[in-house]
Amino acid sequence: MSSSLCRRLIEAETLAAWLGRELEGEPVVVLSAEHGPARRYRAFLTLLLGRARVVVGTRAAAFAPVHRLGLAAVWDDGDNRLEEPHAPYSHTRTVLALRSTLEGAGLLIGGFSRSVEAQSLVEQGWCQSLVAPRHVVRNVVPRVEVPGPAELDREGASGAARIPSLAHRALRRALQDGPVLVQVPRAGYAPLVACARCRSAAHCSSCGGPLAMDHLGRTSCRWCARTVGQWDCPECGGHGLRMATIGSTRTGEELGRAFPGVPVVVSGAREAHGVVDEVDATPRLVIATPGAEPVAEGGYRAVLLLDGGALSSRPDLGAAGEALRQWSNAVALAAPSARTVLLGGPDPVAAQGLVRWDQAGFARRELLERAELRLPPAWRVARLDGPVRGVGPSWPRPTPMVSRCWDRWLHRPFTVRCPPAWPGLWYALRCPVAGHLQPCLGSGCVTGRPGVRSRCVLSSIPLVCGEEVGTNRQRNEEHDQLDRP
Repeated sequence: MSSSLCRRLIEAETLAAWLGRELEGEPVVVLSAEHGPARRYRAFLTLLLGRARVVVGTRAAAFAPVHRLGLAAVWDDGDNRLEEPHAPYSHTRTVLALRSTLEGAGLLIGGFSRSVEAQSLVEQGWCQSLVAPRHVVRNVVPRVEVPGPAELDREGASGAARIPSLAHRALRRALQDGPVLVQVPRAGYAPLVACARCRSAAHCSSCGGPLAMDHLGRTSCRWCARTVGQWDCPECGGHGLRMATIGSTRTGEELGRAFPGVPVVVSGAREAHGVVDEVDATPRLVIATPGAEPVAEGGYRAVLLLDGGALSSRPDLGAAGEALRQWSNAVALAAPSARTVLLGGPDPVAAQGLVRWDQAGFARRELLERAELRLPPAWRVARLDGPVRGVGPSWPRPTPMVSRCWDRWLHRPFTVRCPPAWPGLWYALRCPVAGHLQPCLGSGCVTGRPGVRSRCVLSSIPLVCGEEVGTNRQRNEEHDQLDRP
């Protein structure tokens, strides 16, 4: 019996239809939250009663009651749609890793890119890396170009433009054979506007959120959706606004004027028609945000990746890896003979990973850098708070102590450090290791008075046993009453 997880419902239904044709006589169940409660319950009962052995779905399918699970597969585990946004904030990769360990099943993590968390499993020896030979990659992956300052200077004044003339020539040549894809990281018309006089970013006077402009010139707040009439700049007192960033809708308008007579399709969740699933092989311009790229018949003849710096240089821990993942997914939709151009000042390390098509090497380098800085997933930190009587009878002084646990969930020892007592009320860890921790063998670091609490920090916890390590807030009403004045 097997379980396969996809990012979107359309991908799950496509895979289920293909499996139904390949596995003759084997029922395939699709489980997704978008189907509604009645259809989901029927699929759940079908699996629970053992009437189907194969299930394909989105994030919710990770908990499907599959009997005698033999294989679990997840595609593109770096996508944030596979992470539960509500408590307990479980990730599909973590759930399937635990299920495969507990049930003795195989686990397959696939994708056009590799997440740092998946590479951490490889480095620990928990799983093996499977990559295609280089000659196969060269035959099926299109050529990727990242123009540098020298190439852009040769284009003259257009080299400083958002879409230089070399990109226009590549699009014009590819449109003679079929559709082309233009990936834009921002949706909308003008997601951010600024003062026309001093270039300061415009913010809402009510909530402080950024202001955006639609195709009719109307300005509104992206946070509270208030329509802004007269706006005054707090820096210089100006009233005019200008576009600071350009979204997918505005990009479609500009390319439509540059290529008259060519159909333009804009795909995105914020568009009026939503996400376009597929397009035919006729020449057209397809403008899409990351994750909303349609599948083209025969593949795209060219791919243009705009504003690379906006994706790879965000103030986020995994910004470069996320940018490489989104670029790789777009390049994978192109024909082998297509031409791909990456523009917008991307991160050089991520750009080289795309040019060489070495996503595994990028993930390995990123993991080593995080290990030096003691950042996840190379290092894991958890916090255990609670009353002394609830946490343990004899916690030590705030002196570092090493405790080793060789439970079957762990593949290496971890460290327990006991800092000084700290005010706190919450007690249990959301991790399988929590139930197997033993109290420290040392003298007490705090008094036995009620209401005095202690804390311990667990570091270097393997990813398979606690990827989303956090705090399970379970209130102890007895000690809560002791702390009230």
